[in-house]
Amino acid sequence: ESNVVVEDLGGETICIEISARSGKGVNDLLEAVMVQAESDNLRADLKAPGEMVVLEKSFTKAKGVVMTGVVTWGTLKVGDTFVCGKEYGKVREIVDGFEKKIKKAPAGTPVAISGLRGEGENAGGEILAVKNEKTAKDIVEYRVSQVAYEAIYKARSDVYETLRQARGMKIRPNMPDLSTKKDIRRKRVRAGDETIDDAKEQDDHTVYAMVRADTQGSLDAIMGYVDILPTKHVQLKILNAAVGPPTVSDFQTLELINGGNMILFNTKASNPVLKKANELKIPVTGYKVIYDCMDRICELLTDRMPTTSSAKITGVGEFIAAVKLSRGRSDTVVAGVKVRSGTLRRDAKWQVIRDGECVFEAKSAASMRHFKEDVNEMPKGEECGVVLEGFDDYKKDDILHCIEIVKEKIPFDDSAARRMMATDTGKNFEYK
Repeated sequence: ESNVVVEDLGGETICIEISARSGKGVNDLLEAVMVQAESDNLRADLKAPGEMVVLEKSFTKAKGVVMTGVVTWGTLKVGDTFVCGKEYGKVREIVDGFEKKIKKAPAGTPVAISGLRGEGENAGGEILAVKNEKTAKDIVEYRVSQVAYEAIYKARSDVYETLRQARGMKIRPNMPDLSTKKDIRRKRVRAGDETIDDAKEQDDHTVYAMVRADTQGSLDAIMGYVDILPTKHVQLKILNAAVGPPTVSDFQTLELINGGNMILFNTKASNPVLKKANELKIPVTGYKVIYDCMDRICELLTDRMPTTSSAKITGVGEFIAAVKLSRGRSDTVVAGVKVRSGTLRRDAKWQVIRDGECVFEAKSAASMRHFKEDVNEMPKGEECGVVLEGFDDYKKDDILHCIEIVKEKIPFDDSAARRMMATDTGKNFEYK
């Protein structure tokens, strides 16, 4: 479909079998890349300003945001002003693949740089060195304005589409499909743009949380698990998912949402932030193994699952005889009952079973006696007298059931999501 033909089949596309886990074929791949670069005379202009593609993003307390990637063009130097997405900064430090500090990194060098003012780009983002800080600010302002214009255009287009549908007009093919609004909303929640007013309107089957991780890769793994969780009975909404430790403003946001949670993966909150969390009584849980993090998410969702009610027979009694007692102007019928199994309880729900069908139900027994003593329960093998208010038409072979209504939460099943995670990322998900 893509017109790709490998060399073994007579084509020009190099195909190398590799395994990142075992290391098989990695040297062959590097050799093939070098040979192809030589044959095509691929050369980078090392005198040009540096360009870098981001492969990973992490956060450390000493350096702040650290972006790891490969320099793809020119030479990146310490002190260079650079643009990364809608943010900019100045290269404070460059560390090469051998964890040695270097002053400059030419094209093809794997490096980790720090010095960004902001949260940085995720994997796939680009870092571009520019002439000075003024140029960087101009580029960032332009990019921010473009995003704002696109958002305004999208909102106007959605309104126009809604009006067309309301008037029964035919939808133009180039108009956006309103069915994607749910996906757009999910992206807004991921980015932390969900408004607090929307979150305040949560129902009993919605869990709100924030996620903070040490690296973008760890964060993507957690959010990948969240995205494939079942949402039939309960749903998890992530208000903010970011790299780095939590901030005071995060907990102030969670305070406005009754029942918000903070989940940390291999990162810690500072003492002032933890103090604020304790003051606001917001739970903070941290993990180093992703399966423990999944267990916590599953636990939060289980707590909000709906309950089911089921009837459990706790005791069975056999009707022996009826005794009529006169009390003033009314008569009371006492049923003599022998307990055949379980335990008969006075405060339980009672049923009179005749020929396999229920002929009477009572919320509880009006009276229950063993000889002349009032009792609340009677074990197997004993006899007692029972009064069920509103019923006196006992027959031979009637059976009395004591029933307890048991309420249980529907278990939250994330087994399918875990199988998908294990298939996509390998069996061992432990952070090292």
